[in-house]
Parts: sequence; structure tokens; C-alpha cells
Amino acid sequence: MNFNRSILIICAFILSFSAISCSLKGDASGSEVVNRSEVVNLRIDHHRATAFGFAPTLVMLSQEDEEIGSENWLYFYDWIEGFEYEPGFIYDLRVRKYNIENPQQDGSSIRYVLDQLISKTEVPADEVFEIKLKWGQHNFVEKDNERLLINEKIEINCETLCEELISRLEQDEQVVGNFVRESPDKIKLVLIQ
Repeated sequence: MNFNRSILIICAFILSFSAISCSLKGDASGSEVVNRSEVVNLRIDHHRATAFGFAPTLVMLSQEDEEIGSENWLYFYDWIEGFEYEPGFIYDLRVRKYNIENPQQDGSSIRYVLDQLISKTEVPADEVFEIKLKWGQHNFVEKDNERLLINEKIEINCETLCEELISRLEQDEQVVGNFVRESPDKIKLVLIQ
């Protein structure tokens, strides 16, 4: 009877140790994700910004924990599982951050999963915001038929500023535009810096 009890205790110990030490699970990409997570608060801004990743891209702007409410916005190159971003809204989120032990080449080492949508606040349509249109020797604006697009995704309504914008994009090393939102995929240029 003591032998059986000893075996049971050893098995329980092995199972407990396995559960604690087995901290990896695979994700859809085949990378190994550490089960331990950190819960953080994120604020996502109402517009996207131009940035460089593998190639020129558009990214969300974020603030995390103590930075929320400050003037400091960071480029957010990742995506958040379970979160659907819509321009024109500021989001306050609680997310779980999982470390990816073996990320894909040039992939993120963190996996973000939405834990809770705390708030979704619409920004007034006349709220002015900046987007870098040309920087780092790259022009993010392309002409598609008669439309000007930022990174092939956001249409620019430039009205009387179109000629000046095209000229500045050809001549200047850096061009920043001030915009207001017209729709999720269309913004109106109000000033060129």
C-alpha cells in the first residue's frame, strides 16, 4: 500500500511539474508561444500613420499603460487578435501580450490578444491630424487614375491643394499633411507642411 501511495505521489509530482514547465504551445504560424502572458492597457489612436516595416506601410498608433493620455504615440506594427480597427475612433483596450519564443523571420516576438474593449470613442470629423506623406526617401502617395492614395489604401481629397501637393512630393525631402476625416478610407487635406 505504501508503494502504491508513493507511486501516486510521484505521478502527481511529475504531472504538476509537466504542467508548470510545459509553457509552450504552437500558434497558427508554427511559432512557439509562451503561455505566460502580461495584461496591459493600450490606447489606439483614431488614424493610422505611415511607417517602414518589410516595406512602406500604414500602422496604428498606440500608447501603453503609463503613456496613455500623453503626447507620445508609438508605431504599432502588430495586430491584435479579436480587435477590429476602424478609423475615426480612439480605442481603450485591455490586451494580453504573449511572448513568442521562436518568431518567424522578421516576425514579431509578441502576440497580442484582445482581453476587453474598454471604450470606443468617436473623434469629431473636423479633428485635424498629421500624416507624413514623404520621408526617409520614400513617397507614400501614389496616383491611381485620378485619385491620390496613401500606401494604396487611403484616398486623399486634396481639392485646391492637389497641384501644390504633387509639386512638393516631387521636390521636397519631407512632406507632412494635415487632414480631417471624410470616411474610413478617405481623408481631406487641409494643410501641407
